[in-house]
Amino acid sequence: MRWLGFLLLPALMWSHSETLEKNRAVIRRAAELLQKDDANLDKFYFLQRKETKQLDSEGQVKARTVVTTRREAFDGVPVVRVVARDDRPISAEEQKRQEEVLRQKVLQYRTREAQEKLNPTGSSARKRQDWEGEAMIREFPEALDYHFVGNQVRRSRETLVFDFSPRPGYKPKSVKMKFFEKMQGRVWIDKLSNELLAAEAEIFETVNIGFGVVATMRKGTRFRLERQEAAPGLWVTDNFYVRFAARFMLVKSFFQEIESKLTNFELRPQAVATASRATLSSTER
Repeated sequence: MRWLGFLLLPALMWSHSETLEKNRAVIRRAAELLQKDDANLDKFYFLQRKETKQLDSEGQVKARTVVTTRREAFDGVPVVRVVARDDRPISAEEQKRQEEVLRQKVLQYRTREAQEKLNPTGSSARKRQDWEGEAMIREFPEALDYHFVGNQVRRSRETLVFDFSPRPGYKPKSVKMKFFEKMQGRVWIDKLSNELLAAEAEIFETVNIGFGVVATMRKGTRFRLERQEAAPGLWVTDNFYVRFAARFMLVKSFFQEIESKLTNFELRPQAVATASRATLSSTER
């Protein structure tokens, strides 16, 4: 009866392939929704705590900084204001300096806004350029195979759970996406909305880009993100973590651990939301 296995093998392979494509369709839809993340976030005011750790080559912490900012309205314009450093409120002197910086930036924004109204073919009419994050999100469903694990409740929501691993034979669209060839992890998809609720991934083998001349991403690099429905139908990433070891152009090495948490979401008034992409920051972080 050994011959029976050979007869069934093509059917089994077709069934497996069909299942993978059905799973991919679920992930593809979640990726499409994920691309709205920034636009959704622009509709809110919120508090952000970003912790950055500088590591040595052994992974030990050399330095640590924490910056807490608040996105809020300043004279009707969304701004990002630093409110604490290393979990301590900023000084009165820094508050004063920041106030003046924000006042100047709002004035510049108002001037530029008035000029663009007179010249609608100017900078405000330019098409927003694609950025690497969007390219990565688009490639994520195609570069990997997804295997259904089961159902799970996470953050009080029913989810579909998929493990992922490199898709055999898939060629990245660009050399910068070669890390997909050495990445594995798990995603949680919200059953009700098909939104990506959470994802965890790890580089299981060192990736050399341009034979290591352009960049090297070391084994053990990992990231995690979590999302929530901050308002009905508006999903945002509220927790992002990455720990990476990388080298660029054979010269600069980075060993860092970064975690960003967003809280205190508040929907912006509709009148302010029209200027959603004009958020001004009082500092470069």
